[in-house]
Amino acid sequence: VPGERSRQTTKPPADGAFLPLRNATLADLPSGPAEPLDAASAESAARPPTKSIRPAPTDPLGPARRAIAAGELAEAEGLLNATLRREPQNLRARELLIGLMLRGARNVDALRQLDAGLTHHPAHGNFVLIKARLLAQSGDRPAAIALLERTTNIAAIAAQRRQMLGALYQQDGRFAEAAEHYRALLAIQPNSAAGWVGVAISLDARGDDHAAAAYRRALRVGGLPASAEAYARSRLAELE
Repeated sequence: VPGERSRQTTKPPADGAFLPLRNATLADLPSGPAEPLDAASAESAARPPTKSIRPAPTDPLGPARRAIAAGELAEAEGLLNATLRREPQNLRARELLIGLMLRGARNVDALRQLDAGLTHHPAHGNFVLIKARLLAQSGDRPAAIALLERTTNIAAIAAQRRQMLGALYQQDGRFAEAAEHYRALLAIQPNSAAGWVGVAISLDARGDDHAAAAYRRALRVGGLPASAEAYARSRLAELE
């Protein structure tokens, strides 16, 4: 019947609108670009190459990386901790250490290191996102939301931050706030399937007649996880 909505009889997927983070790993970031040639090097570039070989720079974290590669994780952790005692601002060492802790499901230790890392690198987006995810997984959604709401100045994680906030508000049953963040995500990524289905679920929960159109758009964009696609199709069929 036109204008009459069906009741929501199926349950949204358990992860809300699909929290946008991989399970707890921190990829080691690549090194910076090579230094440009200076004037003397540029002048000598046309001359025949000599046979002298410059030694490769030493990686201070090489021993820890080799220990990780060999599966000697306790040794690697000791080396990384020693590095951080000398250089608490060493971002690469802390990333590797957090990665080891997450690998061992030592979330409390990882949170402690994330706090230390954010003291030295408050705008490091991966630290913010992973901390928020761990807080949410531990059941402390309010703390996860508060962290994400106050880190508005990190452009590199703008989309992930909006998507995670949408999911967290949705899980809290705060659908108006969830829809607001999903719309902000779509302003950044207009073809985000997670954004469209997040909007759809939030509108659907509030009885908004625009939910069907949002479900249709999410399915048209494609790329949803199987459970989310099945849910969107089921709800769209009921609403239509």
